[in-house]
Amino acid sequence: MAVAENVRVPRAASPSRKYLGVFAGDAILRGVKRDRLSRARDALRRLGHALRSDGHHSSVLDDYLIARLPSGTIKVVLDEGRVDQSVAAPLLAWLRSTGDGGTAALICWDASLSVVREVSRSESFVVFILSRMERVGRAETIRPLEEALERVGLRFGEFATRAENPDGALEAESRMMALESALESAARDLARSASLVWPERLAEAVEMLRRRAREGAPEEELNLALMDLLEAAGCLIDRDRSMGPGRPDIVTLAPLWTLFELKNERADLTSVEQARDYLEEYGRAGRLSQSGVGVEWGAALVATSASAEVVSRGRREGVAVMTWDQVCDLLEAAFLKAFPIGLARIRPRDLAERDPWDIIRGQIERWEVELKLRSTVLRILREAGALPAEEILSLLLARGVEVGTVDVESVLTELSGPLVGLVERGELGYSLRAGEAVGRAHRAISVVVREVWGDG
Repeated sequence: MAVAENVRVPRAASPSRKYLGVFAGDAILRGVKRDRLSRARDALRRLGHALRSDGHHSSVLDDYLIARLPSGTIKVVLDEGRVDQSVAAPLLAWLRSTGDGGTAALICWDASLSVVREVSRSESFVVFILSRMERVGRAETIRPLEEALERVGLRFGEFATRAENPDGALEAESRMMALESALESAARDLARSASLVWPERLAEAVEMLRRRAREGAPEEELNLALMDLLEAAGCLIDRDRSMGPGRPDIVTLAPLWTLFELKNERADLTSVEQARDYLEEYGRAGRLSQSGVGVEWGAALVATSASAEVVSRGRREGVAVMTWDQVCDLLEAAFLKAFPIGLARIRPRDLAERDPWDIIRGQIERWEVELKLRSTVLRILREAGALPAEEILSLLLARGVEVGTVDVESVLTELSGPLVGLVERGELGYSLRAGEAVGRAHRAISVVVREVWGDG
């Protein structure tokens, strides 16, 4: 069910966009932090190696570097979090105990104001704050470390703060809140773009949903998250008729046509009856039909777990009983493997009449077959150059890929289309396009998105 490329772009104003938006914002910040910490570690290792190569006594162990230089001993500590006096105090004690003019340096993500004040009074202690890219203090003996950090792209300015007085702190807080608001807005835009070209990001969002379901998160949070992911997978959601008293938690229109009852706990017989009632009242009575066109509705109960009795009762009542883990497995596979198949081949009646997990597992296996077919076609063209469709079919069969002429021609048409553009057709047959085919495909998708949906 969240990443086929049959994507319906969600409405920008939808309140549940916040789930993927905040996730994207957190992902941006985590990415910045991870990158800067990785660069700092690399700088420490390179500096330690360079000092040893020059004949100095130096060692690097995990996130610590100590080196004995003619100018004195230097000790460097890398900390991933926000340091306070409990981290700085041992370094200050070491400085007081050394008699050779030692110098200490602390590289950290953030530092408390008390640490900043303490360090600013010292002439042999320097703190590099990665979140601000600012340095507190200066010592000539630390210059080799600063140069090593600059060589990996970490250039620090002088520390400056407006938090020394109440007015300055209030101004800084206001600025931070404005920046956070701007980041959240940018993150929402990023989340919408990610649903089109970054299936891995949506797969990460699926894992977040899985974790929150296991933690027993509020049902409203789980409902909104699942809505977002189903929409990103290409499903139409009737948000106006979803959630609320006396309504299904999620009304999923094409291609699933399924009424969802969601639980953040173990499913019971009452939950099955509730889902059955929705199916009878909404689906079979045609209450959701505005055009008069009848559809085959299904009902699904999703919970953290379910007994064999509940699953059996659901099957008799036409309700597919699934766990959050099973739904997340299907969503993740849809994002990573389903292009361009989507969810259209999953029928609600099948989910109810057979073991839902058998259906999900079978669907994932079929997606893997589709993915293997496309990757094998591209591999053949990369190895052999231009080939007609008939020879491509022969090579596929020789490699054990079960496929027919119609399937091969369909895949070649898809791969040579304007939105994929990995293959081109010439006089000698089909061949891989020269140049950055993947980048070209992404640019083509971006143009279509702007033309159809505009900026929001």
